Amino acid sequence: MFLHPEERQRIARSWRQALEAGTEWSREFRCLTDSGALAWVHGSAVPIRDARGEITGYLGCNRDITRKTAAETALQKSEERYRLALDATHDGLWDLEVGTDNCYFSQGCFEMLGYAGDEQHAGTDWLSIVNCSDLARGRETYRDCVEGKIDSFEVEFRIKSKKGTWKWILVRGKATSRNRDGMATRMVGTFIDISERKQIEELLRMEHNLLELITLTSPVGIMFINRQAEIIFTNPRAEQILGFSRDGQPNSGQGTAYGERKDSGPFLAVKERVIGRVLESGEQILNHCVTIPRPEGEPVHLSLNAAPFREENGQIGGIVATFEDVTELKSNEQALSDNAWLLAEGQRIANLGSYVQDLKDNTRTYSSTMQEIFGLPQGYSGATEDFLLTVHPDFREAYAVRFSAAVAARQRFEMEYKIIRPRDGEERWVAEFSEVQMDNAGPMGRLIGTVQDVTQHKASEEAIRTLNDELDRRVAERTSQLDAAKQEMESFSYSVSHDLRAPLRHINSYSSLLIDEFSSHLPKEAKHYLERICAASSRMGLLIDDLLMLTRVSRAEMKHNSFSISRLAEEVAEMLRTNEPERTVDFVIAGGLSAKGDSVLVRLVLENLMQNAMKYSSKVPTARIEFGRAQIKGKNAFFVRDNGVGFDMSYSDKLFQPFQRLHGAEFEGTGIGLATVKKIVQRHGGCVWAEGVENEGATFFFTLPDKPKTKYEGRPGLAAAAEY
Repeated sequence: MFLHPEERQRIARSWRQALEAGTEWSREFRCLTDSGALAWVHGSAVPIRDARGEITGYLGCNRDITRKTAAETALQKSEERYRLALDATHDGLWDLEVGTDNCYFSQGCFEMLGYAGDEQHAGTDWLSIVNCSDLARGRETYRDCVEGKIDSFEVEFRIKSKKGTWKWILVRGKATSRNRDGMATRMVGTFIDISERKQIEELLRMEHNLLELITLTSPVGIMFINRQAEIIFTNPRAEQILGFSRDGQPNSGQGTAYGERKDSGPFLAVKERVIGRVLESGEQILNHCVTIPRPEGEPVHLSLNAAPFREENGQIGGIVATFEDVTELKSNEQALSDNAWLLAEGQRIANLGSYVQDLKDNTRTYSSTMQEIFGLPQGYSGATEDFLLTVHPDFREAYAVRFSAAVAARQRFEMEYKIIRPRDGEERWVAEFSEVQMDNAGPMGRLIGTVQDVTQHKASEEAIRTLNDELDRRVAERTSQLDAAKQEMESFSYSVSHDLRAPLRHINSYSSLLIDEFSSHLPKEAKHYLERICAASSRMGLLIDDLLMLTRVSRAEMKHNSFSISRLAEEVAEMLRTNEPERTVDFVIAGGLSAKGDSVLVRLVLENLMQNAMKYSSKVPTARIEFGRAQIKGKNAFFVRDNGVGFDMSYSDKLFQPFQRLHGAEFEGTGIGLATVKKIVQRHGGCVWAEGVENEGATFFFTLPDKPKTKYEGRPGLAAAAEY
């Protein structure tokens, strides 16, 4: 073995330097064997000194390190290849001495987090930038590897980058050495940036969830069929429509995923007629209508769409089919067809025609009934100008102006006019109604109208108008007669009030004089007779006053207005307190109540009812009189209630009749007051009634409509006559 020629100068130079310095010498160098093979040798020499310390020679030895050098060279090449691989994949390398803070991180570990080479920090606290949600799982995995429970591991972490964003890192590690107790002393591994993969996985997950949501919530049925014509997926809507699940069982409502199945009977027909054709030809089927029976036998109409999907080799891998339940649509179409027929028949029977006018080209399309009304030929359609020729000349100009204005303003058009039929020249009356319907695509639209033949109706109106004129003439004559009767009644009332009152005053006055001046000379029985004459004449005067009041109420002109009926009731109550200050009466008047009518006449109603309440509660220590309003059979009714003697309901029909009284002489009265109340309420178009219980009190109800109506409303002459 001899020194390699390329090593001679380097070894000689280093040996000379050691001799001059008197130091040890050590070098690794190449040699050639006798066979010419390359060998690596480690040579070393130490100086030999005498007693004086001077170098007397060198003691050296050579050691063959060829294998060691080859191993180190191989290791360097392996490390270089690994480094190049890491650089190519942008992965990082880490090397940890367990139990110490000594951990090596390669440049790739920092670069994947966005740090440049000069920003690397060997002392970076990696735990501080690991997402706290992942930290516990990472520590547990690290502990299991150190304790020998696992030899290697893979953990996914979120680590904060330089920009503050989270990067997904796949950390792989392995224990490379352990102590006698099996505890790891050294661990090495890699950092791999899987953020992009995670994003793709998240997108795939979202896409899968979205696809699942679409299929689960889709309003149409979705079905996947393989090339063996087997159903491998159905969504819930498909099962609901067909009435059976993919495996032929009753509908579960959850959808069915992949797996083998046997064809469900009702779907065999669809498979043979449609699915087989798509599988064989690869063509698409669009809006194909099929009818299949549900398991319970009920037919269902489907609108089917089917398209093949192809594999990478271009062959048909299966079919995606979607279908909708159009059973209701088919039923509606049939109903529309039936309705169209019924409408046409109804128009024919009612003699009601219709038309549609296109506002873009100003053409009209007429129904058969309208063609018959106007005497137009079957199938006739034309412009509006042509239609105007059928309108009677007396109405043509007005029709054109009003029709054009209604169309321009997009308003409803209504008009009655005469026409002249081109077919036979006959004149007829028609009533037309039309409205504009706008198009979604633009400002123009169409006009839809109806025309009814009202010739017979017009003839009837003319006949009724003639009869009304005759009736009004007769009513005018009757009104004149009634006016004369009214004047006679007023003369009679004057006679009653003037001619009868004078004798009554004389009778009452002279009877009172006899009692006052000759009382001591008169027998007791004669005095009693005179007192009865005075009382009777007084009652006769009151009766005459009440009769005159009833007559005036019947004839008085009504002034209809809105007023506060609560205030009227309070005024009447105050008047009654003033008239009888010695009595204890509790008046309860509901506030805020209003009414419509003649306030003067309504006050008379309240005076009569509240005076009666005062009178018939006079035997009660503390009388209570209440005025208010209540809902009776859905209508507002005013009431006056007392806690007096009441009455027997079996005689309630006599209450409002003149001169009828349910109580004896212990209560004064003429029997005219309630008759006056009834007359006033009836003149307002209302009604009055009473409810009572003997010895418990009575309640009188009356209604005042907002606007009294009579069957003669709109006919002044008849309404005036009805007042009599």
